[in-house]
Parts: sequence; structure tokens; C-alpha cells
Amino acid sequence: MDKKGFTLVEMLAVIVILALVMVIAVPGIGKIMAKFRLDYYKNLESEMELNAKSYLSSNRDERPRKGSYSLVCLSTLEKGKYFDKDVKDYKNHKCDNDVINEEQKSYVVVYRSKDDERQEKYIYEACLKCDSDRYFTRENRKKFCGLTNEELGFDKSPNEICKEKIREKNNS
Repeated sequence: MDKKGFTLVEMLAVIVILALVMVIAVPGIGKIMAKFRLDYYKNLESEMELNAKSYLSSNRDERPRKGSYSLVCLSTLEKGKYFDKDVKDYKNHKCDNDVINEEQKSYVVVYRSKDDERQEKYIYEACLKCDSDRYFTRENRKKFCGLTNEELGFDKSPNEICKEKIREKNNS
């Protein structure tokens, strides 16, 4: 009797081996994907900071005074063509995109130190929020993103300040 095919025991053995491979491989792949996602957002934040530097070199009147803070909104950088394309999250959805409510949740905080009289020192820190991917800059990683309006010396939230800047640009 010449049988072709696999026995039930052989099939079960293959299934068990594949299950073990999956148990070992899936968590490793998940960690790699999470690290790639975090690196993507860190690079995006660095790009925002570099673009804010370029923006403030062209718009000197918006630089902060010594010992104070200033904001550069993501929408300002996008409209000024400081990015080649729209800022998108890891899943390819536009970040900071709530046109209806004019919500602007992403910005760069710029601080001008008052320590050195001879050399101006500016510190740039991107605060990025991408709702569709549930990403936002962690306050414990960044110094300025976790500060309150009062600590930053603003009478309004960064969101309200960015809304006003958008309205001013649209009206002019």
C-alpha cells in the first residue's frame, strides 16, 4: 500500500513548530517597528527645529527677547514652504490637520538665553502632535513642551497663539 501525503502527526508537528517561530519572531518585529516609529518622529521634530531656525533667520522680528520664549507654529512653517511637503505621521496622515476648528497642536518653542552678552544663544524645541497615530512629544523628554503658558510667559495657550497667527496671515 503506497501512501502519498502527510500523516496527522506530521501536520501537527509542523503547526507546533510554526507557532513557536511566531511566538519568538512577532515580539521582536514589534520592537523593531516601535523603534522605527519613534525614530521617524524624532527626525520629524529635528526637521521642525531646523526649519524654525530658517524661518526666524528670515523673520527677525519674531525672535524672542533675551530670557524669553517665542513660538513658531507648524502651520506657519508649512505655509512658508519650509517643508518640501505636508508633515505626515507614520501612517501617512497629515499631522496637525484640523482645518475646521483651526486646532494647531504642533509648534516649535524658541528660547533665547540671557547668560552670554557677547553671543546670542537660541534653544529650539519641537512639540509635535499627530492625532491619527496618537503621537505627541513626551513632556518628560523635552524641557519646554511640558511648561505651562505662565511659565513660558504667554497669556494664551500655544494653540490659541497659532490660531491668531493663522488669522493674521490670512487677513494680510
